Amino acid sequence: MVIASNTHASNASRLSERIRQAIQSMQFEVTGESSERVTVHLTISVGVSSYFEGVESIQSLIQCADQAMYQAKQEGRNRTVVNKKCPSDEGRDRLAREITEITNGDRSTR
Repeated sequence: MVIASNTHASNASRLSERIRQAIQSMQFEVTGESSERVTVHLTISVGVSSYFEGVESIQSLIQCADQAMYQAKQEGRNRTVVNKKCPSDEGRDRLAREITEITNGDRSTR
């Protein structure tokens, strides 16, 4: 999970897409079943969410991104999907405080 506070959904989408492309271009070597080295290529599906009307917690925001990730998988995997059902900035102050607390390591308020 990547939390990009104070980032508009379009910029978060671009960041997610850069991460997705970077992972896609990597090669990983692992040991196969018969001890031979095997090159593996990975891809990821990414869901992006931003503040939206009616969200009351960070869990709701994560759930919205999770729905977008599953949509990316359903649409063929290896892609980034922005949950466009969540466009409003309602709840921004409360979530911004909660995200700041999480990124600063203070989880006692949750």
